[in-house]
Amino acid sequence: MMYNLMRRLRGMALAGALLGSIAAPVVAAAPAQAAAQTAYVQYYLTDGLGNVKYHVVFYGTVYPEGPYHYRIVGDFSSYCGPGALTAQSVRLDWRESGGYWSDRRFWCDNYGEHIDTYGSRSYGNNVDLTVGATSGVFNTYEYSSVHTFQIGVD
Repeated sequence: MMYNLMRRLRGMALAGALLGSIAAPVVAAAPAQAAAQTAYVQYYLTDGLGNVKYHVVFYGTVYPEGPYHYRIVGDFSSYCGPGALTAQSVRLDWRESGGYWSDRRFWCDNYGEHIDTYGSRSYGNNVDLTVGATSGVFNTYEYSSVHTFQIGVD
């Protein structure tokens, strides 16, 4: 008797699975869809005593502009603490992943800039962003880590 009950339960489970597979919608594989990505990239440096020497921030969005282009829109701001002997500058750098960097540079006393830029990329490639300041020896640039944005295609 128990054997017959188990056989019936298995048969009902199989019938349910078959019915479910027939009624389930068919989904075709497609390339990754476009997705704008929020970007928050910062470079932050203190003097070791807790005093901020440099704080550079880009906050915005990275958009796909079709499969071969991208757009970056947002606000760039910076703070450079007192004590430097020369004027300090800051920058936002961007590229298609693995490509050549493009940049916008500002004097550090510019407290805010609106960025709206457009670039080319290989089909569906990602976009990298970094920010930096002339905080290195002899006013060389030091940078944040590189942030990669997977924006897909549209």
